[in-house]
Amino acid sequence: MGLYVDGLEQVVIDNANSSDEIAIISGYCSPDTIEKIARLGKKLDFYFGMAYRGALTPLLLNKLQDLQRNHANLNIFVVSDYHVHTKCYIFKENGDIKNILVGSANCSINGLRSGKNSELLVDLNKNELINQHYLNDLDSYCLEVAQSSLPINSSQILVSSQSVTTRSKGTGRNKYKISKNPFVALIPLFRIEGTKKVVHDSSGLNWGNQKGHTKKGSMESYFAVTAELIDNHPIVFPFKPQKRNTTSGKITRDYDPITVLWDDGTVMEMIFSGTGVERPSKGNRNPNDPYRQYPKQLTSADGGGAELGAYIRRRMGLSSTHIITMSDLNSFKNKYVEFTYIQDGYYEASFSS
Repeated sequence: MGLYVDGLEQVVIDNANSSDEIAIISGYCSPDTIEKIARLGKKLDFYFGMAYRGALTPLLLNKLQDLQRNHANLNIFVVSDYHVHTKCYIFKENGDIKNILVGSANCSINGLRSGKNSELLVDLNKNELINQHYLNDLDSYCLEVAQSSLPINSSQILVSSQSVTTRSKGTGRNKYKISKNPFVALIPLFRIEGTKKVVHDSSGLNWGNQKGHTKKGSMESYFAVTAELIDNHPIVFPFKPQKRNTTSGKITRDYDPITVLWDDGTVMEMIFSGTGVERPSKGNRNPNDPYRQYPKQLTSADGGGAELGAYIRRRMGLSSTHIITMSDLNSFKNKYVEFTYIQDGYYEASFSS
């Protein structure tokens, strides 16, 4: 029996590579992780256990249906009769169970690629399961989950969506929108300087124009995570881990990557970064009081934001190195990103007017 607290995605991939059939029951998921396993070419049955707890949106349903269409070896099911929070990975060879992993890790970036000790998976030795008569119990459990599920293309599947109402702040040309929904943040693509809205030429959308950036074939970009966004949407923006050990034993405070599904079906691995505001702020706490450190920005997890920069410009119909101006945003008719928290590590995003 093995216990794993780090490198969980690779543990799952290694087991999958040595099997010819895989069944996964997971409370939550992200489409990029499911696709990564499906690309191995092994028969894969995936059961989405917490779909009916607000985790299955119209956008995610469409994406999962697309994945199944594009991978003949993949079958996705939604548990519909009750909520299943189980995380169970079953690997078979020639019809026989070869190995089983159970634990806390969802089939998602957040579950399988979070920092050391954040999640756990344990091997269930087949011989021990047989000797202790647990294998039959596991078979019965999996059969019950399967019989309580609907195929992803079923017309009977129910989805959840977040509605967004806004309020205005500021006056005249300084007026801007704030989402009233605690799970949906409106991230401005502009900033207000003096009496007007502007797009800075060397930060934010044009980060790649800052001195020292390579542009990597496209203009690097990030979305600013402001104090106002954090104060209005503390659920959406995670605070920074205060202490975490890397595999080499060093202390880090880095964020885990997240999955963002855009409204056009694009799946992007993104990451919060930088040192933003503290809550409570220094002026509102004693020197030794605990506090939360929030990120300064959100960008693509490609080591510089080039993927995000190229994506934004493609959506706007601009060249990959174009320096975006306020005039460009006005022509695009979308000045915000609607950024929605669905589950830990999984978000959905769309451009909004």
